[in-house]
Amino acid sequence: MTSNKTHPVVLWYVNNDKIAEKMAYGLIEEGQTYKLDARYSARYDIAHQPNQLNHTHVYLKGNEVCVVNKNGTPSHNSPPFSSLPAKIQSKIRALKLVESASLFLETASGQSPVLIPQSVQKMFWLRFLLGR
Repeated sequence: MTSNKTHPVVLWYVNNDKIAEKMAYGLIEEGQTYKLDARYSARYDIAHQPNQLNHTHVYLKGNEVCVVNKNGTPSHNSPPFSSLPAKIQSKIRALKLVESASLFLETASGQSPVLIPQSVQKMFWLRFLLGR
């Protein structure tokens, strides 16, 4: 019988061992900071509340400018992911911090925007290419 329960993992390393520290932070995603360019950085956080998703805080010169959920939607009443420069969006996608940032935003004559997840886009293209 397998359990879906998650168990805490403790990583021990010597404080002044920079290689071990880098490897430890490579194993845990939460709190990991990524330098995106000279001005922008990002920090990935794991969800701690039932109504929360894993998300990334984006900083410009140390000031938070955007918080984006793993699925590409805004978090913490943040401006949308699309408000970031395209170059920064691309870097965040490349780091796999946002999985559905390649959502297409469709608007039609005053209707609410419709987000089409990447998985649905792929299914459409597969069916289209296979003629089904």
